[in-house]
Amino acid sequence: MGEVSGRKLIRLFPTFPVVIAVAGEGEDSNPITLAMAHVFSFDPPLVGLGINDGRHSHGLIKALPEFVVALPRHTMAQETLEAGTHSGRDGRKWPKVGLTPVPSQEVRPPSIKECPVNLECRVVQEFETGDHTWFVGEIVAHNVEEGYTPDDAMTYWGGKFRKPGDVVLLRR
Repeated sequence: MGEVSGRKLIRLFPTFPVVIAVAGEGEDSNPITLAMAHVFSFDPPLVGLGINDGRHSHGLIKALPEFVVALPRHTMAQETLEAGTHSGRDGRKWPKVGLTPVPSQEVRPPSIKECPVNLECRVVQEFETGDHTWFVGEIVAHNVEEGYTPDDAMTYWGGKFRKPGDVVLLRR
């Protein structure tokens, strides 16, 4: 057994969910593509985002401890890639990435019109894990498009955006 670098280690996992998180408010809000997103609790409903402290959204969440987790459809791969490629430090990002901000119900960061799922969160905990901060937010409101199923979602691994795969066993 040899040493495994972080980049090589991460490639051992088969896939990660892809989300577009939104931090900040108004003209300064920033959509960011993340593959470090996870459900932390069912009751209360908690979702966490892992964000490197060098990313623009990290500072936005520190300043305003709220965020939106939007689940893009697998047909939105280009927009998702663009949201992860352009920095919000370079000016208004929304038109560059082809997404539309819409007012959220309970938090100040906007939701994303084109995404079928938007989860509005308030940060209840944050902790450092090496080169990332995990912001854990309680879901305080949500919008789920009628007819949405996880088959509409997208995952990411090895530089590739993917559609969820085949069922190999159904748990009953």
